[in-house]
Amino acid sequence: MAKESINKKLELIMNYDVNDASIKDSSKKRKSFVMRYWFDQVTYMNIKQERFRYLPDDSSLKFECEQILKTQILDSRNVRFEESLVYMLLVNKDS
Repeated sequence: MAKESINKKLELIMNYDVNDASIKDSSKKRKSFVMRYWFDQVTYMNIKQERFRYLPDDSSLKFECEQILKTQILDSRNVRFEESLVYMLLVNKDS
């Protein structure tokens, strides 16, 4: 029997229900989480920065990550697991 491969589009942002006392706004149970992989700090040629910053300048993923950081804070205390990926909570900067 041939092994089937499943092609699933990975989403940068996922939404999950949150029941956590550390979340200040309990009126909204559905929260946005972002894929931690692209925001992890990596070192390349003695420069340490987020992984997405090494993408080409015309990359739509790089642009999307930059836009997220302009308006959101990444909260790594609240994470969700999706298959082998880790997603961390996005919090509005004005909250």
